[in-house]
Amino acid sequence: MPDFEIYFCGLMCFICKGGFYDRVILVDDADHKPIVWLGPTAQKLANPIDLAGETISLELTGNGPSCDSRALSPLVHLKPLIDGSPQLLASPPNAATVLLPDGTLDVPIKMDGTSVLHSNGSLIAKQSVAQLVVVKVQNDGSPLKISVGTQSDIVSASSFMVVGNLSGAHDSTLNNHAKKYIHLTKGGTGIGMILGGDT
Repeated sequence: MPDFEIYFCGLMCFICKGGFYDRVILVDDADHKPIVWLGPTAQKLANPIDLAGETISLELTGNGPSCDSRALSPLVHLKPLIDGSPQLLASPPNAATVLLPDGTLDVPIKMDGTSVLHSNGSLIAKQSVAQLVVVKVQNDGSPLKISVGTQSDIVSASSFMVVGNLSGAHDSTLNNHAKKYIHLTKGGTGIGMILGGDT
């Protein structure tokens, strides 16, 4: 069975629900440019698509990849099962939502180190607040339909797509990535306190 790969890069949160990452939310702010590229096999949507609140879905079923249950997971995510952790707002300011089918997840590149004081008193330096994440989705080899809001296209079953939310230049001391994640949530102290860093 072939794998369809989804590459995620930039400012976004993986949302854990019922033990699975069922969706990814791209943070909506003025410093980032959210896009999706359906890859080289797209039949009609050949260019990157600018995102403005769209929902992206693959015509595949499932709950998404299994959540990483570690409290200090390298993946930037919101996991409501951690006591006191930030809870996602009911209507977060999102640039796009990606619905994830079943698959496996890996973090090949961690970026943007920051110092974090966790609630257990330990200091974790250079923890990632952004990364390159790859989700591999197995399928039966049939071409896949991908929908981006009201648009859709057909791609090869063994192809890939890229979801990005990359930033331009910004003042990391005033408006860093870690602070941007907070404005998606209701707050909470279980994850840790941001002390500063390279973000």
